[in-house]
Formats: sequence, structure tokens, C-alpha cells
Amino acid sequence: MKKLSVFIAVGCALVSSILADASNAVKLGTSQVTVNMHLMEDAGKGTSANAVVPKEVEKMSVFIETLPVFSLNDEETLSTKLDRNGMSFTGEVPVEFLEQIGGLRFYVDGNFMGGTQILLKQQEPLVFECFISPDGSLVDLQYPKSSTLNLRAWQALAGLFQQGMQFELPRQFMADPAIYDQSWKDLGASISHDIWPKYLSSTIPGGKVPSDLPEWVVNNLKVGFAMDAVLNVVGCAKEAGVNIADPNVETYSFLNEINYSPDVFLINNLVLPVGVFFDRIIDMPGVGIDAIGEVSVEKWEAEIGRILEPAVGKCPKLLLDFLAGASYVKQIENGMPLTNTQLQNIRKGFTDDIGKIVVNKNNEFLAKSR
Repeated sequence: MKKLSVFIAVGCALVSSILADASNAVKLGTSQVTVNMHLMEDAGKGTSANAVVPKEVEKMSVFIETLPVFSLNDEETLSTKLDRNGMSFTGEVPVEFLEQIGGLRFYVDGNFMGGTQILLKQQEPLVFECFISPDGSLVDLQYPKSSTLNLRAWQALAGLFQQGMQFELPRQFMADPAIYDQSWKDLGASISHDIWPKYLSSTIPGGKVPSDLPEWVVNNLKVGFAMDAVLNVVGCAKEAGVNIADPNVETYSFLNEINYSPDVFLINNLVLPVGVFFDRIIDMPGVGIDAIGEVSVEKWEAEIGRILEPAVGKCPKLLLDFLAGASYVKQIENGMPLTNTQLQNIRKGFTDDIGKIVVNKNNEFLAKSR
């Protein structure tokens, strides 16, 4: 099967902001998606006028993949199969945010034939026009009119994240033993002002960030860099042949470079299991963040905000909420369901749906334990 090509250099030049007027939030719901199929008589020469559903479409399956926010592995995606009605595939995709990235995947007889990332929206039905050749290969995909990123741009971004988060691992830029021969505060500053720019330059084609690149793209790279390099500084030092004592909080000052506003932070590519980011903040060596236990959400977040202040400044509420949620999820995944006190704290402690996501995780655990 012919797979979609990745146009990294060309696509980055076509990218423009998609969230300028967005107001994103953590809110459980669904995104309505329709994919209309068009059989090409000859690739690039128009669509078939035949009203009969061709065998290529009858053999097709269309899925939307999403990555839950507390996932610790990029393989923990949830797949929603769209229902076929003639030449159209439709479905309601469960999502955790008003807007979040999902993956559109096409199969013929169970064989993967192509796909791309898309921006799922709860408040807007999405309609995609998909063009396939007579042999069932994906030729083109037209996005909804409201989308400002086309197929090439999305494929370019997918290639960028694969390059930046898998093939060029951020911790490789922490391999110089000399960088650990300085104070914790100076090491934190060096990471932000020297090491991070080198990593970013190596990740973006041509080494220069396009002026029209959406902010969430670079923010995703910052989160990935923080996960693999900054929050893993002890491991990075060990790989460089240096044994260091537990850092202090100032070492992690790069965390203040990340944009935690909902319109930016909640747009996460499918390569990045952002749950790892929250877990690694909780487990930062030398910081001492205790599990939330039966402490109220408000009290725990106030204490964590105080602990993180040297690294993050005034800690954003969204980040604190995610850290509280991650602490609960960590407990559940360690085989301990939530107590009645914790459930009451969750009902009182969150102003968004992070609490509902945690309770759902707890219910799933209890159901499996029966």
C-alpha cells in the first residue's frame, strides 16, 4: 500500500496558528467525525461518478485514535471505529478536552494504508474528504474548512515529533560531563539558555523555527525535552559518567519555559505520552513531593506550588491539577483504589474534569479487580 509521505521542510513552511481564538479546557465529551470517501478513476484526475459502493471502500475500516492524558506509553491509544454508511464513515470519538489531537487511520482488509493527525473538536462537527486510488491506496485528504493546517503540514509535524522525541533523544544533549561541574542554579540556567536551543535547532528543519509555527508545536518539544533531559538530569549525568547528588529545585528551572495555558498545553501530539511528564515532576530527585494520599486537593496543591516555586515561579493551576490527578492515578496503578475520603476530596477539589478522569480510572480498576 502506498503510504502518505512526510513533507517536513515543505510542511513547516505551510503551518499557521490553529488556536488563535480557541478556549480549550479539560472537559469529557465527544467529537463528531465524518469521513467521506471518493474513489479516484485515476489518481489526480477526478472522482468516480459510480453510485455503487466500490469493493475498495467496502473493505475499508476507519479509526480515530486518541491518547489519554495520564498515559505513560504512546502505545496506550484508544481506538474508535467509525461506522460506514455507503461512502461515508461517521462516529462519535470520546475526548478529554474541548480540543485535542487525534489520529485518523485507514485500513483495507486489516492492512494499514495511511493516516494523519487531526484536531478533534467537541463544539464543531468535522467532515473530511478522503480520496483513494482504485487499488485502495490513499491519495489525498481534505480537512474541514475551519482547519488552517493541511495534510502536508500535519504530516510534517508528525515527522518533526518523531525526529525530535524518538530519533534525536533530548538527553543526548546532556552528554557533556563538563556541564555538571557547576552549581545547580547555573546548571538550570545552562539547560534553558544553551542546551535547549541546541536541541531545538537540531529538531527543526533548517535549524530555525518558522515564524508561523503554532506555539503548541514548540511547547510539545519543550515538554518532551523536559521529560527526557531536564527531569532526568541524574540519569543523564550518570550516562555522561558523572555521579551527582540529588539536585535542588532550581536545577529544574526550565519548567518555567513551558506554556501551561490550556490553549497551548492541552494540544499534545500522539508521540508524547504527557502523563510521563507529570510523573517525572512528582518523582524529581532532590525535591521530595509526597503522594496526595488523603490530603485535600487544595492543601496538597498549595504545598506543591510552594515546593516548585523556585523552578516554575507561581505554579499554574492547570499544572497543579494535573499533578494532583497524576498522584491519584499513580496510586491506582500501584493497585490501591481510591478511598472514600479521596473520592470526596476529588469531588470538592477540581474545577475541571480532571477529577472525573481520575474517578473513571478508579472505576475501571475496580471493575477489573472483581
